[in-house]
Amino acid sequence: MTRLDVNGKAVSLEVPADTPLLWVLRDELGLTSTKFGYGMALCGACTVHLDGTPTRACVTPIDMAVDCGFAVYPDRIRSQMEGAAVMALSSALYREITFRDGRAQQATSTIFRWRV
Repeated sequence: MTRLDVNGKAVSLEVPADTPLLWVLRDELGLTSTKFGYGMALCGACTVHLDGTPTRACVTPIDMAVDCGFAVYPDRIRSQMEGAAVMALSSALYREITFRDGRAQQATSTIFRWRV
């Protein structure tokens, strides 16, 4: 179960962790003012404010935008989220990922092919 605070309202959703925030906002919550442009964070059409920071929703997985509840050790949560973001970017840079209609075709890192 994923919990979010959207426009001051608490929302709980059942979506895969790698679902882009853009599709959760548009398809699951019906907030269609956030637009899909190129799906590569280039044009800014999908920009939303995540904790007050402008964020490209087309490339931000929902698990990077979750409300993890009461934080006993907030620094550990922050470092875990930052580490996950670095791992995702590393996978994108060093492995071959194919896109169709603005979405990645690979679902997990185990099926990416190494470039030779």
